[in-house]
Amino acid sequence: LKRTKEVYKNRFWIFIGFILIYGFLFLIQQIVGVRFKAVEDPSLLIVLSAMLYSIIIWTISCWLSIALVCAIRDRKEGIGVKESLRRSWSKILPVVWVSFLTTSVILGGSVLLIIPGIIFAIWFLFPVLILITEDTRGMNALLKSREYVKGNWWSIVGRISVVLISIGLIMVGIIGIVMALSFLL
Repeated sequence: LKRTKEVYKNRFWIFIGFILIYGFLFLIQQIVGVRFKAVEDPSLLIVLSAMLYSIIIWTISCWLSIALVCAIRDRKEGIGVKESLRRSWSKILPVVWVSFLTTSVILGGSVLLIIPGIIFAIWFLFPVLILITEDTRGMNALLKSREYVKGNWWSIVGRISVVLISIGLIMVGIIGIVMALSFLL
């Protein structure tokens, strides 16, 4: 935790830069999304435009996420947002491939039953991070993720559980507040 706090402290303005880019992207997405929804009888051109737009937004979001990890990975070099974006561009397709492999393996485990699916989901939690930080690609990233989890399975499950329960409680609180306010109005 101490090291994490130090990273956040030292890279604060870089993180703010990424937050601003994400915010701008979200704003554009909302504006364009409203325009697409306003069309009452969408033509094929509108549908194809919406699909292309979605692919572009997804690609930019993926690129930003990879760049953020690169900014953390290369923090000792003091790189900024622009340089981390430059370094991360070449990782987009490998990340898509590793994500596809990860999803396929986890879904394959889930077909076997719920428990194997959960085991696979924990084992293969880190391949994208391994790809970005260690440049280990494809199935090797998945296998390395499993090796990292080996011996730490329960502590990882515990941490994930704490995060998911916390998010759930926050969501229940927010929904409760919204419902209470809706009854008052």
